[in-house]
Amino acid sequence: MVNPLSLLALISIFALGATMVWFAGIHLAKTTDILSRRFKLGEALGGIIVLAVVTNLPEIAITISAETGHRLGFSNLSHFGRLFEKHYGAEQKRFATDR
Repeated sequence: MVNPLSLLALISIFALGATMVWFAGIHLAKTTDILSRRFKLGEALGGIIVLAVVTNLPEIAITISAETGHRLGFSNLSHFGRLFEKHYGAEQKRFATDR
């Protein structure tokens, strides 16, 4: 049986996650402002574009992985995933985030 974390530990994890989201939001807003000024977009349009890209990152990763497996000749992507994990010692998602 898994021992549940204490309330203090759970609150600490939540606070850390909330802080990370806060700083990511600040960084994203600054990036949007820079892109809006550089490409002479309005702030709203720049924000929509950045938001669209950020929210579609998981789908982009899946598409790239599927296309890579297909180009390497794998008819079943689970085989590609197993060989990738065997070769690199990590799943594709973990490999991408650790780099």
